[in-house]
Amino acid sequence: MSAWCFTSVVWRSGFQRYVLPRNIPHTSYVSNKIFGNQPLAYPCLAQTRSIKILLSKPEVESKVLAVCSAFDKIQSDKLTLDSSFIKDLGLDSLDHIEVIMEIENEFRFEISDVDAEKLHTPRDIVEHVYHSIKKAEPSN
Repeated sequence: MSAWCFTSVVWRSGFQRYVLPRNIPHTSYVSNKIFGNQPLAYPCLAQTRSIKILLSKPEVESKVLAVCSAFDKIQSDKLTLDSSFIKDLGLDSLDHIEVIMEIENEFRFEISDVDAEKLHTPRDIVEHVYHSIKKAEPSN
C-alpha cells in the first residue's frame, strides 16, 4: 500500500487528526485503529525508522535500567546491570518477554525472537541495543 493510499484510508476513516506525512509507511496506532485491535498510546514508527538519535553507552544503560525498574514485578533494590531476569529477579518467561517488549517500545526498534532469547540480564540488553545503534549509525 502506498503512503498516499494509506493517508487517504486514514482520512476516510475519520481520523483526520492522525493524518500521516506521505513519507511514513506505517504506524502501529493507525493500523490498530483500522484493523480493530486495541490502539497503542503513541505511534511507533516501523523498523526502517527505528533509531534516530545516537546514544552513548551510559545513556543506553540508564534507559534500560529505568525501563526495567518501571516493570512492576522487578524489585528496584535487586536490580543491577548483571542481575539475571529469571534467577535473580524471579521473572518467568512471559515477564521476560514483556520486559523485552518495553525495551523495544523505548528504543523504537524490534528485537528478534532469536536475539531476545539471549538477553538474560540488563547488561545483555544494553550491549544488544548499543550495537544496534552502532549498526544504524550513518557512516561518514
